[in-house]
Amino acid sequence: MSDIPSDGGLTSVLDLGANVDVNARQLVQFAIMGAEARTPPAGDRPRIGLLNVGHEESKGHGVVREAHRMLRELPLNY
Repeated sequence: MSDIPSDGGLTSVLDLGANVDVNARQLVQFAIMGAEARTPPAGDRPRIGLLNVGHEESKGHGVVREAHRMLRELPLNY
């Protein structure tokens, strides 16, 4: 996990290419671990994002599209 500056302070980024062959379930597990590792002030829920080649749901490869579908179903701030 690395923190990078952003307009809102710092943004934590997980799985920065260390894993070159992951499946959708593993990407979801990274999101859950990141949400647990970073609790913002005042008990707010951290915002979870998934990097992709565009914001349209049909873009990206199958693993990213499947992770997106799975993340939408979880009680995360995704």
